[in-house]
Parts: sequence; C-alpha cells; structure tokens
Amino acid sequence: IFDDIRKAITPKDVLKENIEKELTSLQGSYAVYIKDLKTGKETAVNAEQKMEVASLAKLYVAGRFFSLAKDDPTILKKSIVLTAGDKIDAVSGLANDPVGSYYHASYLVESMLNASDNIAFAMMSRDLGYKNIQNFAEGIGSTNTDFADTASSARDIGNILTKIYILANLCDNQHL
Repeated sequence: IFDDIRKAITPKDVLKENIEKELTSLQGSYAVYIKDLKTGKETAVNAEQKMEVASLAKLYVAGRFFSLAKDDPTILKKSIVLTAGDKIDAVSGLANDPVGSYYHASYLVESMLNASDNIAFAMMSRDLGYKNIQNFAEGIGSTNTDFADTASSARDIGNILTKIYILANLCDNQHL
C-alpha cells in the first residue's frame, strides 16, 4: 500500500503543498505560478486571481512595442515627446527633463525595463495606446490582465515571461 501512495504523490504535489503551507503563515493575498519550461508542467496556487502587478505591467508595454518593431523596425527610432501628463514620478531619470523633450522609443523601453522608469512607462503607454496594449495582452492569452488598472494574474505574468524567454532563446540561437 505504501508503494501505491508514493507513486500517487508526485514532486509537483509536494511542491504545491509546501507553497500552500508557507502562504498560510503570511498575511494578505498571494498567488504563485511555476512552470517548467522544458516539460511544460505547472504548479499553481491562486494563479488566476487578479492582483495589482505594479511594474510588471511594463512587460506588456514592452511586448506590444517589440511586436510592432518586429514588423516595422523604424519604430525603434520613433521620437516621442515628454508631456506634463507623463511626469508621474519625481525619482525617474526623466523627471528633471523639460516638457517637450524628445526621446527615441527604444531608449524609453530600455529605461522602462532596466531602470523601471515610470515616466518612460507613461510615455510609451500613451504612445502605444492603452487599448492596444490591452489587446496585445489578450492576444497572447493573458485573459486575466487589465492593463488600465495594472492588474493581472500570476498565470498571465508567467505567460508573458515564458514568451519572452522563448523569444530570447530564439534570438540567442540565431545570434540576433
């Protein structure tokens, strides 16, 4: 009988049990999504629950931008102007720049991803359009993501990170 029990309990079950055990000792709401990128196997706890994702929303802006750049590389050099409405963060690298300053879109995306620059995020979101970013998220299967509210689920964030990982490996393998 013990052999049957050991066969029935998989490492995935043990992992999920351990995660749930750790989460019960914490206050607040938590979600966990783990995916083995080699096997595709997943372990999840509350993975569909929509939560505030803050700076992780920048992944969808970058995803939309790079999906456009794939078909039209000229977008990388597109100039985007800083407006007063973009100045949402006093600690941004762009915070002291005057309204009316111009930046290449590729620079803004780099600042957004490497320095978590919120002004660059605001500028790119405005330029790409909130609805277009939302449509991009839904188009890649992120069905529990609400870009306007910067809310998403652990599974949706795992989904876009998986797509980025796969794309990065394809580019690396092709020496791009």
